[in-house]
Amino acid sequence: MKLTKISLMGLVVSSSFALAVPAFAESTLKPNEAATEQSQADIFFKQKPVDPENPNNSGPLMIKRISAIDFGEQLISGNDTTYYANYRDLDKEYDVDGNVIGENMPAYVQVEDNRGTNKGWQLFIKNDGFKTNDAAQTELKAADLTFNVTSVQGATVSNNQPSTLPDQFLKENGVTLTNEYQSLVTATDGKGMGTVDVLMGEKNTNGTVTNKAISLFVPGSSTKAKDAKYTTSITWLLMNDPITATTK
Repeated sequence: MKLTKISLMGLVVSSSFALAVPAFAESTLKPNEAATEQSQADIFFKQKPVDPENPNNSGPLMIKRISAIDFGEQLISGNDTTYYANYRDLDKEYDVDGNVIGENMPAYVQVEDNRGTNKGWQLFIKNDGFKTNDAAQTELKAADLTFNVTSVQGATVSNNQPSTLPDQFLKENGVTLTNEYQSLVTATDGKGMGTVDVLMGEKNTNGTVTNKAISLFVPGSSTKAKDAKYTTSITWLLMNDPITATTK
């Protein structure tokens, strides 16, 4: 009897010892790895502030550069005549930091989108007609200013070019500006980030004087003031989000 009792107590003690052994998670280390730990790195993004001296064209989405259009000096003609814009020495190619990297650029408008939303944008354009610079403000009636967009180039992001060129802006057709806004180019969702150049004409590599992508048709019947300079104001409107309706 005594031997049997001792044997039972030994079984109880052995069972209690087995329950006290802690459980360890299975190691996730790979062969030859000794240990792993995590640390952290941060970056904080903020938008470019609006320039208080130029609130209508500053901040993260803006029109960065626009070429002036120059048709030079022309002789008065009684015939219907089409004039072409001159290539300008001032139109140069820039990198994203504003440094000149090339010359002989055609007329162009440069849009910069640093919003980070990648929601696209839309650029509209209109003009108010050619008038003399004197007090009389004499209008050059029935004169048609036509732009041909020949290419749209993204300068800072791969494949970010705006994806829609309205039909009227195909190279062979062009669009005639009026006093109502017309869509020039549309960057759809996921397009148009960074710096985008909308080119009207080709780079001038052979010394050509005039750029046929921008033309001015003047009827022979339109009255022209002698020794007078005619000017039109071209207004560019950049919309935050692409739309399809014409903006007035």
